[in-house]
Amino acid sequence: VSTAYVFRYHLVWQLILKPGYVTDTAYEAPVRLMPKELVPENWKETTLKPVALFLPEELAATEAPTEEPGGKAYLANGLVIMLAPIEESSPDQDAELTLAEELFPREIRFSWPSWHFENYRADVDDFSWLMSQRDLVWYQYCMRHRVEMEPQEAEFWVTDRLEGFLIIQEESRADFQFQSLEYPVDGLLLFKNEEGPLDLKFVRQVCQLIRVQGPVTDPQDQ
Repeated sequence: VSTAYVFRYHLVWQLILKPGYVTDTAYEAPVRLMPKELVPENWKETTLKPVALFLPEELAATEAPTEEPGGKAYLANGLVIMLAPIEESSPDQDAELTLAEELFPREIRFSWPSWHFENYRADVDDFSWLMSQRDLVWYQYCMRHRVEMEPQEAEFWVTDRLEGFLIIQEESRADFQFQSLEYPVDGLLLFKNEEGPLDLKFVRQVCQLIRVQGPVTDPQDQ
C-alpha cells in the first residue's frame, strides 16, 4: 500500500471523526492577482532608504517617524499609512522557504509574498483521491500553515523587480508585504482608514509604485 494512499485514508477518517480537522482551521479567502491600476505621474516621492514611496503631495507632506524606531507614517483625512522599518532579507537562505520549494509540486523560487499567495490558493476542497503524492504533501503543508490566516481578500502583485502580497483584513485595514527581486530587501506597508472603508484602488496604486533602490546598507556608505 502506498504512503499516499495511507495518508488519504487517514485524512478521510479525521474528517469523519473530527469535522473541524481541516475546515475550521484552514480559512478560505478570495485570492487573485492584483489588478493593474493606472498610477498618477505627479505624486511626490518620499524615501525610507532604500525604499521609495510615491504619494499625493498633501499626504507625503505629513511624513513623521513611527513609534517604532526606523519607520515612517503619513496621516491625512483619517487615512493612515505606515511603512515599517526596512529589513534585509534573503529568501534563498530562509529554511522555511527552502522547505516549501522542496515540497511544491513544481519547480519554483519562493519569496514570502509568493509563499503566501500559493498558500492562500490552496483550497480545502482541493483534496482528491486522485492526487499525486507530491500534490497531497503540498495540500497537507498548506492546510497546516493556513491556521492563522483569516483575511477577507488577498492579492498578489509581481513584476520583474518586486513581489508583493496584499492582505485585506477588513474594509478599513490592509497590509502589503513586499520583497525586492533585485536586492535582499523586504518591507511591510500598513493602511488604515479611521473614518470609513479603504479606497482599494488607491491602495493598489501606492503598492504598485513602490521602488527598492538598493540594499539596506549601501557598501559605499560603509
